[in-house]
Amino acid sequence: MQENINNVTPIISPLKIENKMLVINNLRISNAELVDYLSSKVDIERAFLDLIEAALLVRRLSDVAIEAEALNSVADRVTGSVEKAGLTAVDDFTTLIEKHTNIEDPSGLARILVDQLVPAIAAELSPLNKKGPMFKIYDPLIDLVQRIAGQDGAHEAVNNSSTKGKNFNATMDGILQHFASQSGDQIEFVNDVKSVKGLKGGDEIITIPTELTGGQSIKIVWEFKAERDLSQPAILKELAAAIENRQSQAGVFVLALEPEYEKWSTHSFASGNRLLIIVDKDNPDRYLIQFAYLWSRMVAMKQLSTVKDVLDIEKLQYLFDQAEVSLKDIRNIKTAHTGIETSLADARRWVATVENSLKQKFSEISEELDGDDGFDEIVSELTKKKKA
Repeated sequence: MQENINNVTPIISPLKIENKMLVINNLRISNAELVDYLSSKVDIERAFLDLIEAALLVRRLSDVAIEAEALNSVADRVTGSVEKAGLTAVDDFTTLIEKHTNIEDPSGLARILVDQLVPAIAAELSPLNKKGPMFKIYDPLIDLVQRIAGQDGAHEAVNNSSTKGKNFNATMDGILQHFASQSGDQIEFVNDVKSVKGLKGGDEIITIPTELTGGQSIKIVWEFKAERDLSQPAILKELAAAIENRQSQAGVFVLALEPEYEKWSTHSFASGNRLLIIVDKDNPDRYLIQFAYLWSRMVAMKQLSTVKDVLDIEKLQYLFDQAEVSLKDIRNIKTAHTGIETSLADARRWVATVENSLKQKFSEISEELDGDDGFDEIVSELTKKKKA
């Protein structure tokens, strides 16, 4: 190893750059290793130039190595960032999948599909939806079920299955559809469709036209049951829950008659806005159902802030009292039919008279609920009859 590789003694500006060339004049270099190396060469000048080019090559390689090290450092940082970003993306994606497949998450896709899409599809494809594609098969389907139920043993089998409740619900829906069309009310058969609260309480919702309510939302919920071993407290509790669930102002619970309910009253009121009626599941009492329909309509409209301007409650109560008397008369007549076969013609005339009376009461109630006031004429006619 030399002790001083830079032992160079310049003589009056020995190095110059002229026309992009290096000019060396009178340059003296004292370096034993360099002298020994050049002394062994035939062409000293060529050997010296080779040394300079080799030195420049080493310098370039050194610069490349530094740049490569810098690039490796950058690559390491980029690789680390990419790996970290990839792990973060995988974690986020996993969280997203778990969220939207969790049925218990109210904002997840699975819950939204269950709560909104599935009920919407079910409602759209329901044979009871007049605007749906399945509506046309509703009547033939019911006819088929009734024919099957008429076969030996089939009726009992239907009654002992879940189909019994579905048949009863469909029967009640058809009856209420008729009364709703008479009153101009909007009717919706919700059955298994959940409410905004995520609950299924309430089978049918009646909405009174806003032109009669001053723009306020007035609804009545109906609940249908063809089950045995129910208690009245449990029924009224379920009806109260349905009223709250469907955001209604009144409710009617229709119970299919079973042996254990025969001693119950055919209709009973509770808490001012609830009514329980019991009907035969195969041949429901349409008069009793119409009574419940009109009564619940009146009770719901009592919730209006402008009720005094819309309804005369005293008049309506009078008409309902009269209608209730007629209902009892019809029940008594039907009960006595088996014992008056010898005077069947008289019984039929009696039934026709009482039915006409009941229809008249219902007509008057409907007119009063719709704003047509005929009460004064009724009272005037009754006064005349009493004087006579």
